[in-house]
Amino acid sequence: MPSLLAVAGVVLSLVADDARAARSVKRSGNARNTTLYTIGAPRLSKDGDLQYPSGDGCFAGIRFVNVEKKRGSWKADDVPELNRLGFHNPQMQFVELDQDNTQHVSACGQEPYTNEPTYDGLHDRDDYVRRISASGGYLREMAMVGLANSYELDKTVVSTNVQREGWTLAGSWVVDDKVSRLMKKDDKCILSFEAPDTREDWTGYDWRGDFNAEPVSFCGLPQKVHRGFSDALMSMVYDYGWQSFIRSNLNTCSEVSVVGHSLGGAMATLFSACVAKSGSSEFNLMHF
Repeated sequence: MPSLLAVAGVVLSLVADDARAARSVKRSGNARNTTLYTIGAPRLSKDGDLQYPSGDGCFAGIRFVNVEKKRGSWKADDVPELNRLGFHNPQMQFVELDQDNTQHVSACGQEPYTNEPTYDGLHDRDDYVRRISASGGYLREMAMVGLANSYELDKTVVSTNVQREGWTLAGSWVVDDKVSRLMKKDDKCILSFEAPDTREDWTGYDWRGDFNAEPVSFCGLPQKVHRGFSDALMSMVYDYGWQSFIRSNLNTCSEVSVVGHSLGGAMATLFSACVAKSGSSEFNLMHF
């Protein structure tokens, strides 16, 4: 932890507002570029870090992990470490958020190796919302609109919450307690993916049971991915309701940020990778 660079929160606001964090969505039938924000997400790819299918291989956006100094040593959110053995993170900017709202930033491709003890109390979504929102700018909007409402099943409540922030709820769907929302402000959109809010439903040993950790090919990507995570995403996008109420509205967005906490972060990552690489059956269910 001490080897990471501590920077002021304003840096993240600038990073999120620059051109790299606002990739335009083309309106043809080809691959689309998105901006990805994962929050306390698990590792998901075999054979190395998952690379973005175009450009320098770096996903635009930020991978967030909560950390905290306890009894003289640093601890980290346990979920990103639960499947450390043999699995890897997406290649992107990495930010550790501490209890003092200080951000410890590593650029894409420069993430240091850390082996911090873990603490399950750091996985709390509301704590992530508070720490990310402290950065201000677009990151606050992403946290307050996309992340804060991600688990809420009542779309009327979500609509009221996002309107308070100047956004509208453009689409909503739930499949087996997995939630996907599309929020819109002018022609900018936030697409969220979330899984059950009870960690025992999908974490720890359940990944080797209910969620099959077998590495599988996905969307023509060079790295194989965790089968349970790809199955979770496909069960959502294959559903008629997601196609009707979410995907049908995505083509009105000029910019799309894809957001997910926990398992939802893995789903968001796979979605962002897949829509950037045409030519697969999975892509045909997601492109817009």
